[in-house]
Amino acid sequence: MNTRTNELLNQAFAHANRQDFKSALKYCDLALQEEPNSALVRYDKGFVLQSLGHSKEALKEFEKALELDPKLFKTYRGIAVAHMAMGEHDKAYQTLLQWIKKDPADITPYQHLPPTKKFDHKDLPLVKEIENKLEKFPASSKEAVELHFVLGKIYDDLKEYDKAFAHYKKGNEIQSKSTPFEKKEDELRKYMAAHIATFDAEFFNKRKD
Repeated sequence: MNTRTNELLNQAFAHANRQDFKSALKYCDLALQEEPNSALVRYDKGFVLQSLGHSKEALKEFEKALELDPKLFKTYRGIAVAHMAMGEHDKAYQTLLQWIKKDPADITPYQHLPPTKKFDHKDLPLVKEIENKLEKFPASSKEAVELHFVLGKIYDDLKEYDKAFAHYKKGNEIQSKSTPFEKKEDELRKYMAAHIATFDAEFFNKRKD
């Protein structure tokens, strides 16, 4: 990435941080004029478009970014989020499964699984996969916290409430022992994840039985 493109993306990021996504989009477009085949620029433009609620256009940018750089794995999150925003839950779920297959070391796709569907007993192999991954992380790690919460939601769907409660309880216990700095960092990360995912209370209420 050349210096000019980097400067333009920094401007886009600064405007996005101020929630001025229209200005951020203008800088993304300028960056694309500099480097139309940059996967990162395409991804950033997709993020801005999604933040503006333009999911269909965002999806095109994310898909182009992935085409340009198949190893820019975070693009799968953008694709999944765009599908979710358009009500295409199964496509979002399948996208996350692709991400898991391509980048099995990353737990991020697992974190985004719960909102995509109501899990049933056909999903038990996936549950076992998540439990196996949980065992690979230190019990006090942030990764363990996130996976406990994911399993809590899935077991709640499965109506195995004792297991769901145990995972939620364990996740909260670990989280409560975080240092003040870790808590602040975690709050920021969760805020950004919530903003990107655009999964709000209305969405969850619509999925209640």
